[in-house]
Amino acid sequence: MGFQHDTEEWFKLFFSYTAHLAILHEKELIARTLHQVGPGQMQTFVPVNCASIPEPLFKRESFGHRKGAFTAADQDKPGLFDRAHHGDLVFG
Repeated sequence: MGFQHDTEEWFKLFFSYTAHLAILHEKELIARTLHQVGPGQMQTFVPVNCASIPEPLFKRESFGHRKGAFTAADQDKPGLFDRAHHGDLVFG
């Protein structure tokens, strides 16, 4: 019973700050759990496996691109930061 109370107090303190959550090199499950109990739980949660994005494409994936920006860009594509708008973007 005491553990649950202490945990709830810790989360209240943790989320009293306005900074968005960013956990690097930690388990996605931890980040997702913190997102679900935090003030941004109704917002988007975007986990990113950095190893799955080739280095030359990382900037384009992060920030997106406009139609016509390069030969194969036949439509606008929002980046990871746009998709996580007001939510949590977690790089792992």
